[in-house]
Amino acid sequence: MTKAGIGVESNLTYYSRVSAMHVNTYYDLLTAFRLEGCPICRLVRLAVDSYLDSLDYEFINDAKVRKDLVVSFGFCKDHAEQWFERPRLLATCILYRDVVAYLGYHLHLKRRELFEKRSSRGWNRRLRSSLENIRRLIKSKPVCPVCDFQQEEEHKYLSALLQGFEDESFEEAYMKSHGLCLLHLFLGLDIAAEDSSVSILLIDKALMEQRKHMDLVVQCLQSQSYNSVAAYTPKSSEIYSIVQHLCGDPRLDRKPQIHCEKNTLA
Repeated sequence: MTKAGIGVESNLTYYSRVSAMHVNTYYDLLTAFRLEGCPICRLVRLAVDSYLDSLDYEFINDAKVRKDLVVSFGFCKDHAEQWFERPRLLATCILYRDVVAYLGYHLHLKRRELFEKRSSRGWNRRLRSSLENIRRLIKSKPVCPVCDFQQEEEHKYLSALLQGFEDESFEEAYMKSHGLCLLHLFLGLDIAAEDSSVSILLIDKALMEQRKHMDLVVQCLQSQSYNSVAAYTPKSSEIYSIVQHLCGDPRLDRKPQIHCEKNTLA
């Protein structure tokens, strides 16, 4: 089995290095329970950071790894943003030199087809067909390899989380945490479909958080009006944290910058 589109020969070495700091998932989860936000988001974020570091330092020169990245036209939007959170100029140039060349090859190929078809009868129909082929190429491109890796890490940590509930102290630590974001809650419920007791535990924790979120939102609403915007308060940050947590924002250590000024509408 390959991971993140990496060949069998390099996969064992690659994956072992990338996941070295995440082998003991049980204790990773216990640590994440004590921190802000969804524990799965946090651990997966760290795993992807390690993955990208490995690409940067070594595996960007692996022909198979780079080919998988090239045929997916590089990273998806989210992982491109994560990639650029650190200075990686050399690796970026190596990778996107091939990505741009690959894209240029296909565009030149389609352009030549268009010129050839334009000189024959029915070229309007053939033009539409060629343009549709380009759209299909873009839509059918392989998934970002980092997305593949991220999904495997999510499944690994969620499976460890559900299995950990067999330990009473682990379950107690989870119930004291912030719980899962919506994405990982639904994934967890899907994995635990055959275990009603685990599913109920996940739902009970989500309901606990939902009640706290609702109380906070109601309190904030009572202090607001359409005619004025209250100055920044600690509750403003808490409201944004609710949204980030529900959405599964992996940038858990980045606090939102909220600037509210009084504003009277005429």
